[in-house]
Amino acid sequence: MNSKKQALEELEAVMKEFGLKKTEVGMAICGSKSFMDLMRDPKKSITTNTLDRVNMFVLELRGQGKLPL
Repeated sequence: MNSKKQALEELEAVMKEFGLKKTEVGMAICGSKSFMDLMRDPKKSITTNTLDRVNMFVLELRGQGKLPL
């Protein structure tokens, strides 16, 4: 994932796919119930480390987190 917008799109897709609530996603990624509100706010920025965490969360949900490189 390259941007916050792409990360948000992926998160919203897995929320729908797996029936997750926004608080569950936020707690799993960074321990914050309001994480998805931050992701949806266009005025707020996130770090590349957070983008990496989002990417790993999505991959693990889809069973791709431990694939050999």
